[in-house]
Amino acid sequence: MTDKKKDNIVDFSNYLAEKDFEEILKKELADFSDEELDDLYDDLAFGQAFEEEWQEEEAKVSRENLQILKELEEKEAAGRDAWLASSPVGWINLRERPYLSNKMELALVYKQNGLYQKALDHLLEINQVEENDGLGTRYEIMAVYVLMSRHEDLEAFYFSNDYHQGDLMMDIPYMISNILAGKEDSVKDMLADWVDRVDGLFECCNRSGMSMGDIMEARSLAYYQANTMSAVYVSLSTFLAILIPSSHYIMATIKEMLGINEGPLIDDLDIFSSTQLMTLTSLGIRYISDIEDWSEAEFLGIPKIGPATIKKLKEKGVVFHP
Repeated sequence: MTDKKKDNIVDFSNYLAEKDFEEILKKELADFSDEELDDLYDDLAFGQAFEEEWQEEEAKVSRENLQILKELEEKEAAGRDAWLASSPVGWINLRERPYLSNKMELALVYKQNGLYQKALDHLLEINQVEENDGLGTRYEIMAVYVLMSRHEDLEAFYFSNDYHQGDLMMDIPYMISNILAGKEDSVKDMLADWVDRVDGLFECCNRSGMSMGDIMEARSLAYYQANTMSAVYVSLSTFLAILIPSSHYIMATIKEMLGINEGPLIDDLDIFSSTQLMTLTSLGIRYISDIEDWSEAEFLGIPKIGPATIKKLKEKGVVFHP
């Protein structure tokens, strides 16, 4: 018969040894970075085989990426002399479009791999001969300047052509570059103008954080309408690498520029129709506190606003100005 009392006896020598090990482990882990802890947990959960497999896959992707880059470089070098000797040199010349497409792709691959100067050299070369900029190199040039923190060069390029100004996808990198350079006052009016013109931009600026999911999805968009939130996200996606570490600073600065107090929005009341919201927004009424600056009689004078709306607002706790 088994002695249950013996089964319950604790081996204190083993207990103390385990206790000492736990204390030592805690002290060691206290000095680990988050990245080192993640690696340790991966090893514990998946073993050394997981790390080796991951490293092998990463090396494979790197080799494939390098091969693509080399092929693009060879094609660009082989067609360069013929391109320069062609007439006309730009995108309008149908025979030269394959070469230009390859050169543009090469520039983008350079950019994706952090080889910004090489990317910029090709983009500027295409842009110099492209009067109509059929490949949209101007947007990528602005993006690379943002990524390289070359604000003065970006500014010079931005003002080098009249049609650059007033183009939303040129204005966005220009504004972001100014914010990062500490010159946000110079683009405050520009931002306010675009907020009034682009439906949904104010709500985007009022969020607690940057819409990284929407920005990343925009990278795969084949078509989008000008002066829409899709165009905003597409533009931001061209310099995503610098947005990730600086997004909180950028968003805080934008809120300050727009005077956003982060109070409850009128959308949160869930009583206004889309037509009413557009009317109120056009009058500068975006927050519940903005409504409270109006008297009841004044608010009733707004188109599409009637007694029923006033009643609903009061039920929601809105207090009109005396």
